[in-house]
Amino acid sequence: MPSINPLVDLYNSISLKHVFPCGGEDLDETKGDIILTFAEGNEEFRQIGSDVNEPPEMNEDVYLHFETRSKANLPFEY
Repeated sequence: MPSINPLVDLYNSISLKHVFPCGGEDLDETKGDIILTFAEGNEEFRQIGSDVNEPPEMNEDVYLHFETRSKANLPFEY
């Protein structure tokens, strides 16, 4: 798995070691609340450092920004 930054690398390694998804959000950059829900499959998502929109699959567990319905996080960030 490629390195993203020290904090993301840490929670990715914990997730993989313990088979327990974990992650983090920069709440200073988050507008509104974050909700855990099932994806409709048309939500916007761009991985760190990418401009490419990669929508989640329908019914995938996702964290969404409540107001914009844009995807906040993936269980594992590659």
